[in-house]
Amino acid sequence: MAVIVYIGMVVGIGAATGYFFHIVFDSQLGIDLPWRAWAAIALAVVAVLGYLGVVLGARVLAIALACEMAILLVFDVMVLVKGGAHGISG
Repeated sequence: MAVIVYIGMVVGIGAATGYFFHIVFDSQLGIDLPWRAWAAIALAVVAVLGYLGVVLGARVLAIALACEMAILLVFDVMVLVKGGAHGISG
């Protein structure tokens, strides 16, 4: 049962990844590939990272996490500087 649920989860995550990559790349960069192509690209990247080993995958994950934290930090600072939706009172 767990294997069936895991396979379903992987299919769902792959489809969601392809869908959101399609939306972002089409609206921001004008790259209009179908969601299935983006899902295949994401699957290929995961397969290559898995093949090359855990150390490389961990390094890529660390870089992605550092970028995410930097983006969140910039966002937080901008919300504080601009005052957010209603401004900072007091």
